[in-house]
Amino acid sequence: MKKRIVFFVNSLTGGGAEKILQTLLNRWEGSGWNISVYCLKKEDVPSGYPRNIAFRFLLGSLRQGDGFWTRLKIKAGNKLKLLVYRHCPPSVFYRMFIRGTYDVEAAFIEGYATRIASGSPNADSRKLAWVHIDLAANHWTLPAYRNAEEEKRAYRRFDTVVSVSPDVQESVVALAGPLRDARVLYNPIDVQAIKEKSAEFVPQRPEGKTLFCASGRLVPQKGFDRLVEACHRLAQAGFSFHLWILGEGPEGRKLEVLVRERGLQDRITFLGHQENPYPYMRAADWMVCSSRSEGHSTVISESLILGIPVVSTLCSGVREQLGDGEFGLIAGNDTQDLLRALEDILTERADRRDYGERALRGGSRVDLDGRMNALEGLFETNH
Repeated sequence: MKKRIVFFVNSLTGGGAEKILQTLLNRWEGSGWNISVYCLKKEDVPSGYPRNIAFRFLLGSLRQGDGFWTRLKIKAGNKLKLLVYRHCPPSVFYRMFIRGTYDVEAAFIEGYATRIASGSPNADSRKLAWVHIDLAANHWTLPAYRNAEEEKRAYRRFDTVVSVSPDVQESVVALAGPLRDARVLYNPIDVQAIKEKSAEFVPQRPEGKTLFCASGRLVPQKGFDRLVEACHRLAQAGFSFHLWILGEGPEGRKLEVLVRERGLQDRITFLGHQENPYPYMRAADWMVCSSRSEGHSTVISESLILGIPVVSTLCSGVREQLGDGEFGLIAGNDTQDLLRALEDILTERADRRDYGERALRGGSRVDLDGRMNALEGLFETNH
């Protein structure tokens, strides 16, 4: 009989964790496993996911053209589910709204998905949870729970809690206390696919200017506001450069207003969400990670694979990924240090060719098969 696996996620798009899930599921396509994915809100399934997955959505989404009764039904269903979610234990929500019995149940992202998965009543399933963020630096998950104690209990219900870096593991153990099994497993990244996609087209880039590129969800965690501020100071100092920002998110409008207020419309371009961001990354002179917190930045790993020089603020996972500066340029975790690093690049104190060679050395350490083998071992059902 096929092994039945269910993944719980908050969204199918928008960040590194979702990219990693795509890589994992595509590598497992044709494995004979029966895989389902539960997502919080109804959304279109991106083209990067395999088509033989059963996608299920907990909250309905209103679409243009829906009739009155359809809209009423969706709104009423969503309201009921949210009331149960907010006021009942996870076990009640799970029993009411999760269908099927599974051999392995995996919360692939912290927060809402982890709380829901922790409510499984199936004593025979293997339960896994992933943490992709430093919860000490960015405890964004607390609103997903009724209180802090409930979050601690949720993590203790899993057979294994997987962290994507040692710093992340330290943060989740500090938060939840002793766990049954806490492990660090690095994210699987499809090196060959990234290289192939990066060559699909060549975007037009500004001529005669150093081109920076930053990629990620437009949320405060990613620090795009301070990157814009650093660019403002660089422009005031007379430096010639351009910045591409790839991604979308709730801070998008605010960032666009900030760019206009700073008079940077001719220096910063918002390219939105790109199904294939790699040609834009490859066209850049430097990739910039301005995050206030991370777990183990997927964008940094992808940049190293493509041999693109990387400058990053210092947050969880960065020292490890950039080899304490051997494979990239590390700035302090504030606007002023980020500004100094960008000035070093623009004044050529940090040489692009040198850091490009460093990036390639760092990217050569990524071993997809080894990481996949380690992950597959987690899904064995013998406790």
